[in-house]
Amino acid sequence: MLRTYTPHDPLMLATISYAATLETQASWWSNIDTSAHPALEPLVQAIKIMQSAVGNDLTAARTALNEALRRVDAEHELELYLIHVITDARLLTFEKGAGAGMQRLAAVEHLFDTAPPVLRMAAHWRLGLLCRVAGHLAEAFNHLSAAREIAIVNTWEYDAALLTSEVGAVYLETGDPVKAIAHLEETYQELTRLGDDQYSDLILMNLALAHGRVGETATAETLMDEAVKRQRVLAPFKKIVGAMLNLAAMKKRLGKIDEANAIYEEVLQHTEDDPLNIARARAFIGLGSICNENGDHGAALSYLDNARALA
Repeated sequence: MLRTYTPHDPLMLATISYAATLETQASWWSNIDTSAHPALEPLVQAIKIMQSAVGNDLTAARTALNEALRRVDAEHELELYLIHVITDARLLTFEKGAGAGMQRLAAVEHLFDTAPPVLRMAAHWRLGLLCRVAGHLAEAFNHLSAAREIAIVNTWEYDAALLTSEVGAVYLETGDPVKAIAHLEETYQELTRLGDDQYSDLILMNLALAHGRVGETATAETLMDEAVKRQRVLAPFKKIVGAMLNLAAMKKRLGKIDEANAIYEEVLQHTEDDPLNIARARAFIGLGSICNENGDHGAALSYLDNARALA
């Protein structure tokens, strides 16, 4: 059963701040009645500025968020303060990288246990993601597991499913694809039961990568094929280009050269307006590798030169 919130519940803001896009956050926050929580108004303004930042100039957002932090009483408004810090960690990630965001949120970790469950889950979730991006995988595992346990205890099924996938992703990155597969399959089954299409497709992609890691290339290709097919309907090409390249690599390993070639060519076609796109370099490398294995060394060198020019 999914959580429900009253329109003015400030905890709702924190729970969507762990992974939601700024656009999603802004649309949710625009419905908040800040008259019920005056301390939220400057924070909402900061988020709106972050969402509309032109050219990633976040100076105005930083000014607004600093003002919001100045107004909140950390000692007497713990919940609001943690919401502010979670948002601050997010902005710091944009400004200085995941490490800076991680340090900001870790500095108030001692407050997590005094917060209500939904906010405690959100804080652990966000910190776990930041730790993962920053390369602190042991800490990421601990925080994501803590968030998952909170979701399970409170029967927040959707959150628990997504957190199970996050834990699975950490297993994948730490070299344990078998445990990753178990967690990702559990997530996929649960999201399917809950009727979720968007995230279940992403889980299929991660499952494909995990099966590839244990040498089950045929299974990996089937899963990635299905995920890409479904995502083509739901997402713009640039959102699935990474999955397309992974699918091409899997088809190449299975000897489906024509299909791999077609995918690489499609990637090049869709990235023509972005000549520095790393996806183009990967596509050139893939085509070069195929040409080299076919004995066409001249074409291979040409493709690799194109890739090198993008480095």
